[in-house]
Amino acid sequence: MMSTITSVLKKGALAFTGPQLYGSRRNRLTAFVNYKKGIVEGIGDSGVYWTHWTLSTAKMFSPLIAAGLIRGTIPFNVVASGKICVSLMLLAASFYVLRFIGRVNSPAYISFLNDLSEALQPNRPAVKHRMQLYDYDFSHHPVEYKWKDEFQAPICDRNTGKILLRGRKALLFLGEKIKPREAVVSTSETPLSPSPIADTVSWLLANTVGIYMLYPGTIPFMYRMVKDNLDMGRRKMLEELGGSRFKLETKRGSLLDCMFLDRRNSLEATNANTLVVTCEGNAGFYEIGVAYVPLGEGYSVLAWNHPGFGHSSGMPWPEEEQAAIDVVMQFALSNGFKEENIVILAWSIGAYPATWAAIHYPNIKGLFLDATFDDLLPLALTLFPSGLNDIVERTVRNYMNLNIADQLDCYSGPVTIVRRNRDEILSTNKDSMSSQLASIRTNDLIVSFLRHRYPLIFDDVFAELLRGWLSFTPVDRVINFPDLEASNEGFSVTDFSDSAKMSKISESAHKRIAYFLFTSHVIDADLTHCSPLPREVFKLPEPL
Repeated sequence: MMSTITSVLKKGALAFTGPQLYGSRRNRLTAFVNYKKGIVEGIGDSGVYWTHWTLSTAKMFSPLIAAGLIRGTIPFNVVASGKICVSLMLLAASFYVLRFIGRVNSPAYISFLNDLSEALQPNRPAVKHRMQLYDYDFSHHPVEYKWKDEFQAPICDRNTGKILLRGRKALLFLGEKIKPREAVVSTSETPLSPSPIADTVSWLLANTVGIYMLYPGTIPFMYRMVKDNLDMGRRKMLEELGGSRFKLETKRGSLLDCMFLDRRNSLEATNANTLVVTCEGNAGFYEIGVAYVPLGEGYSVLAWNHPGFGHSSGMPWPEEEQAAIDVVMQFALSNGFKEENIVILAWSIGAYPATWAAIHYPNIKGLFLDATFDDLLPLALTLFPSGLNDIVERTVRNYMNLNIADQLDCYSGPVTIVRRNRDEILSTNKDSMSSQLASIRTNDLIVSFLRHRYPLIFDDVFAELLRGWLSFTPVDRVINFPDLEASNEGFSVTDFSDSAKMSKISESAHKRIAYFLFTSHVIDADLTHCSPLPREVFKLPEPL
């Protein structure tokens, strides 16, 4: 009797606070049929959405609201404000009640609710598999994989790439060991002097406006604008491409919405034994993102949404991003893919978790970094008046320190970097087309990477020559540098680190080697920042 009552109460709670249902299908070979809400449920759903949107917007603009209240520009009356708050709370509660009434009177939703309730119980793999027949809000989907670890993070010196401290090793799963975690330390950063007021302001900015500016994909209104496209993209992956949706839990407790397209059993997918893990940009979602590029080339793909994006929980702070890509990589390994058969494809800000993963999974097949940057701070400084530089620097360094170049320096495997020649987002000088091209922060990442990996080749003189090459498109580069020729001069990669051998080469041979290394790692693409990456541009990074 008690178990029956408990079951009814749990299902009632799910109906009250549970996920939206978008569609269902009879089996994995059939298409989804859209779920049709009743009028009452539809009104309740809309009201609940706008309630969440209002709260998120209020949080985002809370510093401005607080400043207005303090200065008196926003009138405030305790009694009147109290009445308004109570009225809004009652209105929000009524929306939840309406949605509950609509759901319990919908046979389709009740059927979904019964399956979901069973799937949330432990040790019910068959029912969890049945949940793949539903397309729904992932908030209540059972967790299918959790991050595992048992040791402390070691430290990596970005100048040498050496691990300074190692922690205890632990088993990830049978036969596979976790790689040591590393915190990348940049010795070039100037320590910020302590300032309680400035530190407080930077914390407030980071936790309100800042994180939403950096990752607009977390803004509820933006998600609402693209939701229909996301639903269509997800359905396409599930119906046409044989994808499976999974929920992963990170070590920090965030829940990730992932799409796994394992094509190893497909006769049509010629590259299926290689898994491409994708990392989206700051407004990108896997449903409509870069995953379609490797899918079009026949690779297996594991795509995921940043914390706070779509149906993933949490917020995309640097530590959350690290934890997210960590559990994604563990999930890939637990499904039988070896590190040597995994490539990470990252677009824009997605290079931060990608380069972090490359440090901790150093045997991966390679990194493909598209339209990304070296460091967030130079880009952030261009968005605000110079008088706010101190606050901006504190905010970035303390809470959003996306030091991609520093992390890339700690990885020694194959790397390909795509520089988009018309990238208007990563440029810090838009006075002219030439200045925009020369100031794209991808250039700085390329220079940093090549100087660190090949210090004997890209010394100060050739680093300046490299910046000259990057100031032109491939066509103009040939015109302005008519003697350009790429050649390894018969040397191996290890020879490029041999000071005795490199000291004997001529200046012309030095230039040919430098251009050979440049063209081996860098692809010029005549694209803007948000243009879709053409399939022909995507090539697996190859060891030299």
